Amino acid sequence: TAEILRQILGPMTDILQGESGTFNKYIGDAIMGFWGAPIEVPDHALRACVTAQKMLTELDRMNDEGAFGADAGRLHMRIGIATGELMVGDFGNPPRNSDYTVIGDKVNLASRLEGANKAVDTRVLVDDTTRQQAAASSDPAAKGLRWRKVGNVLVKGKTEPMLLWEVVVRPGMGEAELAAGVEKSDRAVGLFMDGKLAEAGEELRRLQPPMG
Repeated sequence: TAEILRQILGPMTDILQGESGTFNKYIGDAIMGFWGAPIEVPDHALRACVTAQKMLTELDRMNDEGAFGADAGRLHMRIGIATGELMVGDFGNPPRNSDYTVIGDKVNLASRLEGANKAVDTRVLVDDTTRQQAAASSDPAAKGLRWRKVGNVLVKGKTEPMLLWEVVVRPGMGEAELAAGVEKSDRAVGLFMDGKLAEAGEELRRLQPPMG
């Protein structure tokens, strides 16, 4: 287990830091990171989404090469991203015992989104604020992201549903095929959100390849 964690956490942390992210801590087999402190990152939402895209592409490459051995098989990863104001600094019992980290509602939301991937069969879930800011960036990397509307989801710990999006990463799928799949999925989600359940179900049954 320790060797597999070393193999996966090392390159993923390098990707995070390569996209101007601040590595915060490992939580078991998870990586917690954030953007904007201690160094300002103006396009933080885009950088977070590009990080997720690169992480999943690298994981797929490692899986295809059998990097984790026959016993472990293929590893899976879920990522949650949320954007907003946070408190950042040394928390705990400074100066003797403290942790430079972030706290706030958006930290909790990102954690909830990571877990929600399992329920909606996605790999990267982001809130609408993240999508809006990332998509509006003038950085060329923004054009390399493809978004799929997941719909209004009641996330654990919230009392009102929120609009969520998937950062679609399908390295083995052609661009035309991917675009067609996202378009059909968005149409089905739109029908569902309009209360047209039968039509949404029919659209989803025709969705090939499955988009989650």
